[in-house]
Amino acid sequence: MIDWPNLFANALWILALAAALAVVSTAWWRASLENTRLRNALGRRNNHLALLGCLVLLGIGLALAVPSTIEKLAWSALTVLAIVQFGLAVREIRRKDARIQKK
Repeated sequence: MIDWPNLFANALWILALAAALAVVSTAWWRASLENTRLRNALGRRNNHLALLGCLVLLGIGLALAVPSTIEKLAWSALTVLAIVQFGLAVREIRRKDARIQKK
């Protein structure tokens, strides 16, 4: 019999890693076209937010998939930190956009 909750949890963190790989791969390609460093390409707002979103999905998936309570707490703490970081990044982007529109 298929364990659907476990399948969902594992699919979630695998999807998060695949998405993160796609973001890094695209940033690498873009950096090579523009002759810049990968760090600069990953630092762009869309790549930064995408990687933070992937980290949130990774944390949720692994928190659901691991059997130990301590591991669940550790992954949950990482997920909360990633959500906070994501929120701070979105807030900073909105502030910058608001400053640009005022000018």
